[in-house]
Amino acid sequence: MMWFKSINSRGDFIFEKQGLKIFELKFPKWYSHRAVVIFGKSNIEIKPKSIWKSEYIILKNNQKKGSIISNWKGEVSIQFFDELNHKHNFQLISKGFLKQRFEIYNDKMSLLSIITPTVNWKKISSDYELESKANSLKEKHFNELMIYTGFYVILNKKNTASSISGGAV
Repeated sequence: MMWFKSINSRGDFIFEKQGLKIFELKFPKWYSHRAVVIFGKSNIEIKPKSIWKSEYIILKNNQKKGSIISNWKGEVSIQFFDELNHKHNFQLISKGFLKQRFEIYNDKMSLLSIITPTVNWKKISSDYELESKANSLKEKHFNELMIYTGFYVILNKKNTASSISGGAV
């Protein structure tokens, strides 16, 4: 069982596998579109490329190592380079309206995972359950993909909540 577990109202979360914490992603400010995480020996920062907030830059130890790009159709392209400088490409696609979920596909459009929100009324927040499908990625690359996927899923939730309330994020 894998989860993105919300730890506060800013959107910070823990990624858990089989009850073990793999990493913790933090948004430094309340309405921030910037996130930081320590993963292995790398300090990873995700930040907007411009004020339009449809493209994000992935920095590992202050070097550009990837990007997250979204379009108006709810499709998100995630690209990152591993330690051997091999490029990894993925698609994150939002499905459903009332019961929204996200599906992660590799570059051959094979389904890797499904992310489904679960509401916790005690915490007044959402955790996300991840269902693994045909996953052929190395564990460290899958875990790194979860950093970028979790970032976007939480940001999407924050943007949706802001637009419903009439505020700007």
